[in-house]
Amino acid sequence: MEECVNIPGCFTFYNNYHMFGKEENYDRFLAPKQKASSCVECGKCETHCPQGIPIREELKKVKALFE
Repeated sequence: MEECVNIPGCFTFYNNYHMFGKEENYDRFLAPKQKASSCVECGKCETHCPQGIPIREELKKVKALFE
């Protein structure tokens, strides 16, 4: 199975940082290909998101904060 960006994991770290001030070890828990910086902005994730989240833009925020 091909590794891909762990979108829920990335958002969990991001949300915990903003809600609880927790700066968990993003680098320790996510493999390099699972990190926000591995997003190739293809948009496939957004077509599957039931909440209509602009995932590509949100992953840029995760990347800016943690990488």
